[in-house]
Amino acid sequence: MQENERVSDTSSADPISAVAAAVSRNVRTYRTNLQWTIDQLAARARVSKGMIAQVEQGKTNPSIATLARLANALGVNIGTLVESEPPETAQIVTAEQGVKVWTGQPGTVGKLLVSSQGADNTELWDNTIASGDALHSDPHPTGTRELLLVVEGELTIDVGGVAYTLQTGDAAAFRGDQHHAYLNPSAEPVRYSLTVVWPNPRGASDPEPQAAH
Repeated sequence: MQENERVSDTSSADPISAVAAAVSRNVRTYRTNLQWTIDQLAARARVSKGMIAQVEQGKTNPSIATLARLANALGVNIGTLVESEPPETAQIVTAEQGVKVWTGQPGTVGKLLVSSQGADNTELWDNTIASGDALHSDPHPTGTRELLLVVEGELTIDVGGVAYTLQTGDAAAFRGDQHHAYLNPSAEPVRYSLTVVWPNPRGASDPEPQAAH
C-alpha cells in the first residue's frame, strides 16, 4: 500500500474529496463512540492533533499512511473509514465504483474495492502503476499480511530489501509489517489485485498512552 503524503484541499473539484467527506464523518463517529478526545486519538494513532482536526473537518484527503494509523487506533480497517454507507448483506462494487484512495503519476491509481471486518480485517484493492512509477510503503502493524495477483503487465516487488519480478498471472504473499514497495520498470502499465489482511487492531482496551503534542 502506497505511503504518498497525498493531502489536498477538498474545496476543489477533486473526486477524491468524496473520500475525505466519508473519512471525516467516520473518524469523528468512531472517536466519539470510544469517548476519546482528539488528543487521545492523536497519541494512539501517532498522528498530529492538527491533522486529525483537519480530517474531522473534511479539509484534507489524508495519506494512506495516515488512514492506516487512524484505522488501527480506532479498531477498524481502512475500508470502514472510507465507506460512505454501511455495506448491505452482499456488497457489489462495479469496476467504476472502486474508491480512489491514492494516486501517483498519471495513470497510477489505487482503488479500494471492498473490505470486511471481523476476526481478520481484510481489504481488496485494484491497483495500477504507470510505467516508471513506484509505490513505497512503510511497515504496517505487526502481523499484517499482503497477497497479490498480477492481472496484466510486469510488477517488481521489494520486500525487506529483496526484489522479486512477477509477470501476468503470477502471485505473491508476504508480510506487510516490513518495508515494501511496488515498482513498474517496464514500458507498459501494470495492474494487480492486492488483498491486505490487517491484524486485530488496537482498541479501547489498550493501555492509555500519553497525549501527543
